[in-house]
Amino acid sequence: MFLQLFRFELRYWLRQPIAYIFFLVNALLVFGATSSDVITIGGGVGNVFKNSPYVVQNYYALFSLLSLLMITTFFNSAAARDFNEKTNQILFATPLQKRDFLLGRFFGALVVSIIPFLGVSFGSLIGSMMPWVDPELVGPTVWSAHLNGLLVFILPNLIFSGAIIFGIAALTRNTLLSFIGSIVLLVGYSISQSLISDVENEVWGAILDPFGLRTFSVVTKYWTVDDRNTQSLGFEGLVLINRTVWTAVGLLVFGLVWRWFSFSERARPGKRPGEKENPASAKTWEPLKTVKPEFSPSWSVKQLLSQIRIESLSIMKNIAFVMIMVFGAINLIAGMSFATSQGYGLTTFPVTYAIVDVIQGSFYAFIVAVITFYTGAIVWKERESKVQDIYDALPYPDWLPMLSKTFAMYLAVLVLLLTGGLIGVVTQLLNGFTDLRLEVYLVKLIGTDSLTFLSLIILSIFIHSVVNNRYIGYFLFIAVIITNSFVWPVLDVSSNLVIYGGTPTVTYSDMNGFGPFLAAYGAFRAYWLLAGSILLCVALLYWVRGREAGFRTRTLIARRRLLAIRPVLLGLVFVWLIGGGWLFYNTKVLNTFMTNDESEKRMVEYEKRYKKYEGRLQPRVISLDYRIDLYPENRRLEVTCTQWVKNKGVTAIDTLYFTLPSTFDKIAIAPGSLRKQWKEKGRNYFHYELDHPSMNFYAFMSARYQVKKKMYKGISLEVYYDARHAYNVSKMLMSMEKSIDYYATHFGPYRHKQARIIEFPRYASFAQAFPGTMPYSESIGFIANLENPEDIDMVTYVVAHEMGHQWWAHQVVGPEMQGSYTLQQSQHGDVLPQGYDR
Repeated sequence: MFLQLFRFELRYWLRQPIAYIFFLVNALLVFGATSSDVITIGGGVGNVFKNSPYVVQNYYALFSLLSLLMITTFFNSAAARDFNEKTNQILFATPLQKRDFLLGRFFGALVVSIIPFLGVSFGSLIGSMMPWVDPELVGPTVWSAHLNGLLVFILPNLIFSGAIIFGIAALTRNTLLSFIGSIVLLVGYSISQSLISDVENEVWGAILDPFGLRTFSVVTKYWTVDDRNTQSLGFEGLVLINRTVWTAVGLLVFGLVWRWFSFSERARPGKRPGEKENPASAKTWEPLKTVKPEFSPSWSVKQLLSQIRIESLSIMKNIAFVMIMVFGAINLIAGMSFATSQGYGLTTFPVTYAIVDVIQGSFYAFIVAVITFYTGAIVWKERESKVQDIYDALPYPDWLPMLSKTFAMYLAVLVLLLTGGLIGVVTQLLNGFTDLRLEVYLVKLIGTDSLTFLSLIILSIFIHSVVNNRYIGYFLFIAVIITNSFVWPVLDVSSNLVIYGGTPTVTYSDMNGFGPFLAAYGAFRAYWLLAGSILLCVALLYWVRGREAGFRTRTLIARRRLLAIRPVLLGLVFVWLIGGGWLFYNTKVLNTFMTNDESEKRMVEYEKRYKKYEGRLQPRVISLDYRIDLYPENRRLEVTCTQWVKNKGVTAIDTLYFTLPSTFDKIAIAPGSLRKQWKEKGRNYFHYELDHPSMNFYAFMSARYQVKKKMYKGISLEVYYDARHAYNVSKMLMSMEKSIDYYATHFGPYRHKQARIIEFPRYASFAQAFPGTMPYSESIGFIANLENPEDIDMVTYVVAHEMGHQWWAHQVVGPEMQGSYTLQQSQHGDVLPQGYDR
């Protein structure tokens, strides 16, 4: 019987398109990475051949992990198909032994699961032969690398992970739980790798990696480029130990499944054997009431709300959903333990935007998993439970099931987002941080991000409705997400009008709030929600109600349904096109937008056109007089500048005069001394002038600043900061004092009358030294937590570094040649530890 079941499993899958689709996906990804520099898998390859044995085996190792959800389809179906199709009682009534059933189904799924991974070799071989690939980047084909990739990584990993997935499906007889198991494997692997990374003995770390990625990395750590281009890694040393250990673990898991699996039906809740119903407690049934059917719009709304409640509870009470939420919460809590760490002994305060970043990085993969699996589950719920005939005969409009399931999924996602936000708030409070910005949680999680997930829900509902095959629907949804994320850059497309769900980035800053981003985000999100509404209309046309499941029959039904919704569909399409045209006009006509390739081509053209002038003596600016009018309320500035230039090579600037007006409650800052300040027509005016000739290198800033000043040796030390970021202002002033003492003693006097540090929003994370003024991002030193005396005091060091540039780069200026930047960055670096004790 083993051979019969084994052959049946092979024939079953070889007749299905899914194995070949998975093969194509893997092949296309590797083909893109081999034939293009745009797509990378597992990092860049450097000087190594694109088809080298090292690269090929690295692909096999990575894909054995990345394709975990693919192989779940095969092992899941092999273990639970008979239970889902209700044929288990017939099959198990035959003289079939448990050994033959489990081995036949498991090894059948194991062999079929190898097919998608053959796409790695196929993609590498075809990609390396493409005519546009630089021949110098391609080496000879080392066939042993392809064979070892399968034998060393794919086969042991399939035995290990396949046994776990097969076992979950066989023992629980629940297809969804096996998918959850694959997610747990992925998450558990991610967490284990963060723990293994702290293991001092890397040998143990290599042995403890169940998928062998770390083992491969450790063994090939010191391979030269030539080694990676010629050597294939087989069963030897650490690799042999690791593969033996985890293959044995997989076989042990399969042995436990064999021990616990039973052909018998599980006991169902109900009366105990021999228990009789007590007639005295029997319920007296009242006569049925006569109900008059009602089909008004208000009644349809009531039906919709009722069905949303039912569908939502069916999702959130499901054990699999609870498991995903629990594992997601565990992963998020683990991530929150590093929320205040910037690495290298640096700690920051848990400001809300940083906590939201952790939630997005640690929790959102679980939400995508919920959307991926539960949209399919909720679309197929009635058919999987075999109650579709009853459900479809109920008196409800055709659109009600689809909309109720869509909204129910959205509510489930909101529950997950609220859970993540709650964990974030608790993390802040446990760290003693009470400056909570609940509006950031509200706007980012419940506002912008939840609508992004809504677009994904709609896309998944659409795919499952049209395709009408659960597993192909899962695959296509994942394939569309991957394609939408990685293919557009290859095609040099970066317009949010084309990338599904694309919107401008919304960046929150404690200094600037959400700035100008929400309006643009809202416009593009409305555009994509309109597109989603159109997809839902198409999904409604093909929604299965009844037994007519064939595509041709559903198309005939869709034509009939179209008559009812045509006005709505045409109206949505019209508004969507108008909105798209308006967005195109704003982004492409009124404003200039260039893709990365267009920008690169422009730079290449510039270099070709003006390269011939390189090295010729050019006039140099010797004096500048700026007038800058800032209008932040409508994001506008007006600039006029008078420049004096001399054709005498490199010459220091003699004088700078500029005047900055800003709105009434803001301070404008520029290099130099403030000569005059006045108010006129509701605006503040500031007139700055440099006290000493300086580099033609400066910045202008304006904001609602708190200012802390201190006179030190005739120099005004000043920090301009957000009122809520006063944590390290005194330390910054202290560092400027020490810098002046040290640098002035060893390298000469400070040349300006003031030294200013100016906070700017976290749109960038750096500090910069201009003449006497040093902009400093809010996301680094201003939120650094230096309460622990063991932490590195980067606030002091960064301020000292930027102060050092007032000598090295602003007094001793390197020539315009290669190496000059390295010189100015390193000259004062070695003196910092000598002059700056904590």
